[in-house]
Amino acid sequence: TGAEEFSVGQRVACGGNLYALHAEYNWVPVNLCVPVPDEVSSRDAAFVTVTSIALQGFRQSEAKLGETACVIGLGLVG
Repeated sequence: TGAEEFSVGQRVACGGNLYALHAEYNWVPVNLCVPVPDEVSSRDAAFVTVTSIALQGFRQSEAKLGETACVIGLGLVG
């Protein structure tokens, strides 16, 4: 793997522009990878990147607990 943090065959999730691809094999810088715990299914792990995009949008809104928000959009993010 070239990365001491991971071993061959270990499940990882990745993110980052041009790297967050839904692929069986991919080259990704180690700082953009995190291990996927055994208790997390591969199906759920596949949504890590999409979820992080939605979370970043929410953070940028600076919404506070108790406020009401309207999310308009199509697909998994909106």
